[in-house]
Amino acid sequence: MKIFKWIVGVAVVAATLTTGGLTYRQKQQDGEIRRLRSENNRLRGEAYRRQATATARVAPAASETVHTSRAKPAEAAARKIEEYRNEGRASARATLQTLAWCCDRADVEALKGLVQPEPQAQAKAEAFYANLPSAGRGQWKSADEMVASFVMLAAQMSPFPSADVLDAAVMEPQGADVMLLRLPGTRKDRLPFRRGADGSWGCVIDARTMDGLLAMAKDLASTTR
Repeated sequence: MKIFKWIVGVAVVAATLTTGGLTYRQKQQDGEIRRLRSENNRLRGEAYRRQATATARVAPAASETVHTSRAKPAEAAARKIEEYRNEGRASARATLQTLAWCCDRADVEALKGLVQPEPQAQAKAEAFYANLPSAGRGQWKSADEMVASFVMLAAQMSPFPSADVLDAAVMEPQGADVMLLRLPGTRKDRLPFRRGADGSWGCVIDARTMDGLLAMAKDLASTTR
């Protein structure tokens, strides 16, 4: 299993390029990179809000939301664009922001508590983990850690929208303890969140999503041999 060898290789190259003579140049570029990133996030946020407003006019019923943590449009427009935030797991919206925050920082340990495979998905992950060669299985302490690693890697390959866009996302209730993230036009649309017995929320991984994660891992392994 060479997935993480590939990741480590990329990290080593990146670390090498940011040392020595390139360090000073990198520091000079940081300010401009932050400015461009902020402007890009602002434009993406405005575009999504326009799209969400248009969608609500056409189909108001599809825009049922939980409003407890959302700013008014004028306030959201004036608010400085922020990076992903660790907001805990007290609500589906907070968990969404925390999930993106963990993925952005490659915090696999924290992700283990955020992802909630359904029973069939968990069985698939356990079987995949059990069938790995010992060298590959040794990359992770458990199937849960492996799944969290794959979720992180998938998010690195297909990042969440900016924090500002996530703040404007619709959370559609599917009963008392389930919410669907609605981000039309993105790969994160209809991402499900579920409240556990302890009141904290997590991101649900169904069997189909698990199949996708495991297929991604196999593809990466085959391309790095």
